[in-house]
Amino acid sequence: MLKNNTQRDLINWIHEDHYHITLKFIGKTAVPRIEPMIKAFAHALKSSLAFELNIEKTGVFGSRYSPKVLWFGLDNIQEVQKLKKKIDNSLKPFGFKKDHQNFIPHLTIARIKKVKDIHFFQKLIASVEAKQIQHLEVEEVILYESILRSKGAEYHIIERFLLQKP
Repeated sequence: MLKNNTQRDLINWIHEDHYHITLKFIGKTAVPRIEPMIKAFAHALKSSLAFELNIEKTGVFGSRYSPKVLWFGLDNIQEVQKLKKKIDNSLKPFGFKKDHQNFIPHLTIARIKKVKDIHFFQKLIASVEAKQIQHLEVEEVILYESILRSKGAEYHIIERFLLQKP
């Protein structure tokens, strides 16, 4: 619905296969540091339990009049926040500091360059704002390498960390 009604706008839609929740953006990392970080993640996540969540709302980052990112929101964010805290703590020995921004677990579905009719866009978002979209089982954390290309980000899996069955 959103995609079909915004074809005149300049919006880069993320392919569904690339939806993910970013727990921590690490940035450019020297190759020798990657293996010790993988071990730290594995240790930090070893007792983490799999959990369920719902994709249940749609929103934007940026202002109402200049939206930049279109996202799906989640319920059960406490579990996602626990994973983030474990990842953050595992990165402290590598010199990474805690993020100062408020962590809002979400799935980015589009990056917005320009909306031609902002009032129509606002009405469209309001019509799907609080709609349950999908139920998910979160069973793993994945460490990705992302490479920015002109056609969008390319993701390569470096390591998977399975969460324990409850």
